[in-house]
Amino acid sequence: MNDPNLLEAERLWTSGKTWEAGEILFARIPEPDRPAWAARCLRLAVEYSGATLKIIQDVLNLAESRKRWKYGHDVFDKVRTQTLSMDEKSRSRTLSQSEQKELWLLEIAELVAKISYNATDPYDPFDDDTGHRMAQHLHAYSEFIGANFRQKAWQTLSQT
Repeated sequence: MNDPNLLEAERLWTSGKTWEAGEILFARIPEPDRPAWAARCLRLAVEYSGATLKIIQDVLNLAESRKRWKYGHDVFDKVRTQTLSMDEKSRSRTLSQSEQKELWLLEIAELVAKISYNATDPYDPFDDDTGHRMAQHLHAYSEFIGANFRQKAWQTLSQT
């Protein structure tokens, strides 16, 4: 690993400056490869969660098929509806551990849908920093899941 940008991103990741690490990491990925990268991140999170949500599979199918990227906004809207529903539950009661994992997965899935949609160069893209936030989300998720996940998350994030 002699890439100075990757070394800097790892230093930032390790020190908890995850948005900055994500900015460097996302910039290294060619735009057409970004949805597949995001899908790998989501797959890793799913693997460690044990959760099975149909909407997550829909997001993975979207990200892994260039022909479907144009539907990213629609898929995002569906994920967002579920995320908001889970957020509403969390306001009225404490979420179970399983529900907390699902909420994390939904938030990561939102990013994947946005990244996929943005890869089509739409007239109405999501925020430019959407991809930067993947590192933030995976790092925060690792606080919930554990150090082993954090190591795997770094490996996945740093692969181009």
